[in-house]
Amino acid sequence: MRRILQRFSGKVVRPPTALEWRVMLALFAGAFCVVLLIWYVSHSVEQRLQAQRERLRSEAALRLADIWVSGFIADYAQYLHVIKDSYAFQGRLAGQVQADALLQDFDAWVRAKPDIAQLRYIASDGMEQIRIDRIGGAVVPVARPDLQDKSERYYFEAANRLPDGALYLSPLDLNVEEGVIEEPWKPVLRLATPVFAAEDDRRGVLIINIDASSLLVKLDLLASPLARRIQLLNVDGYWMGGVPSRDRWGFMFGNNDTLAAREPRLWAEMTAGTTYSEKGQEFVFDRMPIGEAVEDEAGFDHVETADTPWYLLINYPRAAPFLSADNIPGFIVLFAGSAAFAAVGARLVAYRRAAEERVQAVERRMVRVDRLAGLGGLVAGVSHELNTPIGNAMMVATTIDRRAEGLQQALEEGRIGRNALAKALDDIRQGTEMTREALEGASEIIRNFKQIAVDQASDRRRRFALDNYLRDTIALLQPQFSKGNVSLLAGTMVEVRLHSYPGPLGQAVSNLVINARLHAFPDGAPGTVTVSAAQPDRRNVAITIADDGCGIAPEDRDRIFDPFFSTSFGKGGSGLGLVIVHNIVTGMLGGDVAVDSAPGAGTRITLVFPIVSPLSGAEENAYQMKEHGP
Repeated sequence: MRRILQRFSGKVVRPPTALEWRVMLALFAGAFCVVLLIWYVSHSVEQRLQAQRERLRSEAALRLADIWVSGFIADYAQYLHVIKDSYAFQGRLAGQVQADALLQDFDAWVRAKPDIAQLRYIASDGMEQIRIDRIGGAVVPVARPDLQDKSERYYFEAANRLPDGALYLSPLDLNVEEGVIEEPWKPVLRLATPVFAAEDDRRGVLIINIDASSLLVKLDLLASPLARRIQLLNVDGYWMGGVPSRDRWGFMFGNNDTLAAREPRLWAEMTAGTTYSEKGQEFVFDRMPIGEAVEDEAGFDHVETADTPWYLLINYPRAAPFLSADNIPGFIVLFAGSAAFAAVGARLVAYRRAAEERVQAVERRMVRVDRLAGLGGLVAGVSHELNTPIGNAMMVATTIDRRAEGLQQALEEGRIGRNALAKALDDIRQGTEMTREALEGASEIIRNFKQIAVDQASDRRRRFALDNYLRDTIALLQPQFSKGNVSLLAGTMVEVRLHSYPGPLGQAVSNLVINARLHAFPDGAPGTVTVSAAQPDRRNVAITIADDGCGIAPEDRDRIFDPFFSTSFGKGGSGLGLVIVHNIVTGMLGGDVAVDSAPGAGTRITLVFPIVSPLSGAEENAYQMKEHGP
């Protein structure tokens, strides 16, 4: 991988660090899981909506097909009723109209309806009396010698038994002429009604053969928007339309290739319900009681059917499940996208961490510089404090030296008495005592400065008494308040021992005290700065630096800890002092800083941090090495 990156970029690419690998894996897992969850939910919702949409579209197509088929058959049933009640046909039954005249009317009726394949009048003995055929689009009357005996055909027998005003609806099958199935196949539906010259004077049957090819084509057209076909089945489960030709009309050829034989569970559901799912397919079907629809619309008293109800069936593939081959490209894209996101995110995290480390290094240097500046101030203050005891010691030493010279001269001249000698020795002893006290005072100042200086220059954690440490810090800062109207006071000090970082703590307190002296009392105004310490609970201490100065403007209060923000640029303000305080307290000391201030009411800054401060990075590593070894 590294060589590939080098080849494409032309740069030396370092391998990912352990942190980058962890971040990369975390980002990859997070992105992959989140996107996968969103994809799964959206896929599930879309799948459910798609299934509902497909089912509704299929049900609508079947309902439309049901209405159209029923209307198609009812229209021809009404037409048959019109022919039966026509003047020419009734006149022929009464012997008032010649056969040739009726034949002409039959010809006209067939021409008026393009789907009529045959129009016949069959006498009660089964012999055709009048017959008009449609052959290849031409309407052809059949000569009397060519008329056939249909007495044994099932549709004639069924219709000839019906009462007056009834209609027989035959099965939809292939047309048979002289005992042979007509080629090419012609699906035919026969509508037959018995005819009577008078009551109980049965004269035969009037029959319309409907060419059902257009009906089957229409079913295919209705299903074309769905990109699938509507299957038409009879009451026994034989296909009549919507499937390849080899699967149709099985009952005409004596085979048992039915839906009931192929899919018995599906067939059982079709005869009882409306939907079915199996083998990744959804099935929607409709039951068509053709006789009832025709009876309602055609005006016959009764409709007898041979093989209804018919069934309309649509099947379509169920939407692919989420974990399917169809979604493999999506999974590849998801994996690649998550990996790219993780790689970019890990690199950005690495860049951010490097930038933070650089910022922390700069902050450490700033703290170091600030400490050194603080030490410079302490040195100036200590030097000023040392002037008094050292000056006193020098003055006393000079006086003792002069007294010693006078005593020596008197001894050499032999003019000193006992009383004078005693007084000279007493003066020398008093001077020596005064010198010792002055030097002890200087030694104490140096000792305090030494400890503070060591703490200021070190990040070492140690145990110390908070009250004593604050008093020492105040004492070292006092010289900076000697030339002005501002006083530095020690307030109430809780007696508690800390296990913390005295150097950074002293630096924070010193910065706040000096900041108050410089900025809280403009134009030499008098006031006080008070340092106090309290213990709000068992785990924490609170150091408060309060002044009675001018306070902080509300618009500046939230910005005082921002880097390089200062209201005193050009007057000694750098905009970094309070930033360093905030970083020390929230970082090394593990605490927080609270500010309470109002214009004209002074400022109160409280540092709250644990009695036992957290280990620094270096100390924690040393502790781990000590506990667990290298």
